[in-house]
Amino acid sequence: MRAAGRLRHPRDCMAVVAALGSRGAWDSAVGLLAQMRLDGLRLDVVLCNAALGACGRSHRWEQAAAALDGVRAVDLRPDVVSHSTAATACERSGRWSRSLGLLGLLTQRGLVPNAVTCGAAVGACGEGRRWGEAIALTDSMARRDLPPSIVTCGAAIAACGSCEQWASAVALLDSSTAHNTVIYNAAITACSRQAERQAALKLLSQITRRSLQADAISFNAAVSACDARGTWGLAVSLLCQLQHCDVHPTATTLGAVTSACEKSMQWPVSLRLLRGIQKDGKLHTVVAYSNLISACGKDGRWELAVELWGEAVDRRGLDPDMTLYDTIMIARGIGARWEWALGLVRDMARMRVRPTPLTYRAAMALCKTGEAWRAALDLLGRMRKETVEADVTTCRDAVGACSKSGHCGLVLDHLRGDSLSTQGLDRLVLLANALVAADLANDGVLEAVSGTARRWAEALDQEGPSAVGSAPHTADDWRPSGTPQPPRVHASRRDVYVLWKPPGWVVAEPPQDDQRATRQAALQAWIWRNYGREHVIANDPRVKHGMVHRLDKETSGLMLCAKTYRDYYAAKLSFALWRVRKEYVCLCRGCVAAPRRLDAPLLTEGGRSRVAEDGKQALTELRAAGRLLGPGGEPLSLVRVRLHTGRTHQIRAHLGAAGHPLVGDGPYGGPCPRWCPRVFLHACRLVVRLPRGRVDAGSALPADLASALEPLRAADGAARDLVRRCASADPVERGGGAVAPRPRA
Repeated sequence: MRAAGRLRHPRDCMAVVAALGSRGAWDSAVGLLAQMRLDGLRLDVVLCNAALGACGRSHRWEQAAAALDGVRAVDLRPDVVSHSTAATACERSGRWSRSLGLLGLLTQRGLVPNAVTCGAAVGACGEGRRWGEAIALTDSMARRDLPPSIVTCGAAIAACGSCEQWASAVALLDSSTAHNTVIYNAAITACSRQAERQAALKLLSQITRRSLQADAISFNAAVSACDARGTWGLAVSLLCQLQHCDVHPTATTLGAVTSACEKSMQWPVSLRLLRGIQKDGKLHTVVAYSNLISACGKDGRWELAVELWGEAVDRRGLDPDMTLYDTIMIARGIGARWEWALGLVRDMARMRVRPTPLTYRAAMALCKTGEAWRAALDLLGRMRKETVEADVTTCRDAVGACSKSGHCGLVLDHLRGDSLSTQGLDRLVLLANALVAADLANDGVLEAVSGTARRWAEALDQEGPSAVGSAPHTADDWRPSGTPQPPRVHASRRDVYVLWKPPGWVVAEPPQDDQRATRQAALQAWIWRNYGREHVIANDPRVKHGMVHRLDKETSGLMLCAKTYRDYYAAKLSFALWRVRKEYVCLCRGCVAAPRRLDAPLLTEGGRSRVAEDGKQALTELRAAGRLLGPGGEPLSLVRVRLHTGRTHQIRAHLGAAGHPLVGDGPYGGPCPRWCPRVFLHACRLVVRLPRGRVDAGSALPADLASALEPLRAADGAARDLVRRCASADPVERGGGAVAPRPRA
């Protein structure tokens, strides 16, 4: 700083500040300006901008912003270059919001942004995933006769790609006046992230037509777009094209090609690729071997998978990561013993690789096969020590490993965790459901599950108010004026209430911050308001205030509400173990044949369910049907339905898919006539087996649905008899056990 006293001419100062900035000595450049000010030397905006540039080149965005404020402090007015330099410093440092703020500040001060300022702002949009603003900025630059530079266009395209807006990225590329390989790579990458294979390949071909040179990044992005089942041949073709263009493949290239082959189980192709590049060891990566081992495992070639594992770890000297460990665990699982799996888990600890839930799930499956209860408990202990949460599948297999040895209780204690909570009990219910589906629910296992649930729930009952979380409601009244019917208690026992839910009431309590939801009538809130002083569980939103199951908003009928935690979880287990019978009455379009079963998996998306092969198993039994004629002579059917599973909108989705949508059910294709006020669906019977005795309740059709039947004509005596029984207090004939038949796993 002693040199400051010898600098009298602004050009000398500029030269020194520029030299300091080029060497990364931003602090010396800023300090030099401060010393010059103390010495009474005159500063100008150009000199201050040079100091700003020194900070920007060193990615010192805070100092650049402070220097910008310092320009005004010395009675100088920052110009466009000042703001542009500071914005660029913020953008390079990843402070995208600050960079955009400087662009707005420049406009507020009456300055016109230049190409550098707008380019920095577009780059900031890319960092902040603000693709819409990036496009708007590039459009505004064109309107101001500031053609976006190729770097700016590349940043905007990258912003679109990071937000999965591949079409916008391609549109930006097409509108750009300048092109190079870099921006094409950004556009191809945007397409590959959305698996838009055709668009990516089209852009790759355009590179050659524009006399540009595609590089490894170009081909890698295009190959990644082919990472879908059935496209492995195209991925291999791109690899050959890459080599024909004298572009050296990278480890990323090989990883992408082997990934495409893995999706189609083309392990021989991946194996030939690995064998064909023996000389270039840099291309042999953990990713490539993981893909190949996974493909071998899917095809049942576990011996080859083990051989490849040894080749990768022993011969190639690769350090296995958790993905490679998980892959070999799953691939080897077909022919492995539990001792091998436990040894692999211990090897992961030695290599300081953290096992994933997938690792433990695969290892626990082998323990179940070998009935190795000690190994299963060892794995559970490791999971607790490493704070890896055991999912339902892992716990199910652990119970399977311990079922014959009588150690199921130790597995169930693992679900409890370090402290008693409703979360552990909820997981216990899910486990019971999984055990039933996997045919592992023998008498000993069920006794252990029920006993554990009873002990944990009784402990919550003994805790009293301390077991309850935060206050569930703040509103005084959750019943809107448009809902004239309140719920009522249909039957009351020592352990449970049987409630009658009117139409128009939702079961789940709405979030307190959702103003639209608070205008709905919530059954859980009604329970809290009416029974919160009598029963602790009625105050606890974690267990839905004691509500055991759900009904749709427009569905009326019977519901079960528990009075204690013990009875709540006993009822939940009854539902999980299929010890329930739920019957409904509905009115459908067309002539429904009954009795029959609708056995089709349902997939729930966006609050609606549809029949889909990849959905969850769902079984609906049509017990009886009566043919009716509507006011216009249209054929209708009054149907008595029994549910054997509990999927979202199960009756509505199954009957809609069968061509018989419910009357009033517009979302599933049903007619909505004026004579039917809502979806014609009523829960008429509920039978549940509980420790304190069986619940068996029936409910007649409510007044609104009974009135809807009046203008209809029965086609025969059987239909008239069904209408009569549905309108009575005992809508279904008695008979049969209370336990619903278990659906297929």
